[in-house]
Amino acid sequence: MMMMEFSVFPVGSGESLGAAVAQAVAIVRASGLRHEVTDMGTIVEGSPGECLRLVERCLETLAKTHRRLSCSVKIDYRTGGESRLGKKRRSVLDRIEKGPGKKKVDQNEGASAESDRERARSDRPKRTRSTLRKGART
Repeated sequence: MMMMEFSVFPVGSGESLGAAVAQAVAIVRASGLRHEVTDMGTIVEGSPGECLRLVERCLETLAKTHRRLSCSVKIDYRTGGESRLGKKRRSVLDRIEKGPGKKKVDQNEGASAESDRERARSDRPKRTRSTLRKGART
């Protein structure tokens, strides 16, 4: 299974590229491949042949109306048939939510990392306005 991100757009056709990009996205949708359209390109998932043929179809279609095209392709090829589209992003977002160094704690194992931090905060000396004015540090 392969994940591929690509973008294709005309060069020298002015600032507005939306019509050409929409034409390419329509080809992607018609392909039946799993895909995700992003602000910077389109991610598709399929066999290497399916993905590369899709880029070729987009290029050939846009070349009918534009003399010059720019195309960028990034490929993540992994053996195995498991779908991964969206899983990488979810994995990273889950790690961010947990925060660095946090471990997933089973409820039966005791306090979580969050409650440990709460306890550590309550053990610190309190900073008041009077200690801050006097320049005291804690």
